[in-house]
Amino acid sequence: MSSTSNSKEEMSLKLFIDKSKRKILFAEADKSFIDFLFAILTLPISSILGLVPVGAKAGPFTNLYNSVENLDAVNYFQENHLKNNLLKPKLHIPKSRIPLFPINDFLLNKW
Repeated sequence: MSSTSNSKEEMSLKLFIDKSKRKILFAEADKSFIDFLFAILTLPISSILGLVPVGAKAGPFTNLYNSVENLDAVNYFQENHLKNNLLKPKLHIPKSRIPLFPINDFLLNKW
């Protein structure tokens, strides 16, 4: 039997931004945000993009993913299954250890 939890954990991130140069000059975050960021870094990019809602954009990662998806597997991969492994990799850490919040609440539409 599995149970789901609707509890939401808040994260804090403060940014000091130079708007004219579109650069982040300084960032301050709490532990939960850093844990989330490190968890994302352990995932293959294609796994993260698989969580992005249809129609949302994740900047250059969406372009890269779509480019690989559109490649002809016969001509560009030594074996046909390698393309599928890139686009849908198997995670080596349990999903329960990844502190994800709904991706559509993240910065996807800000790119």
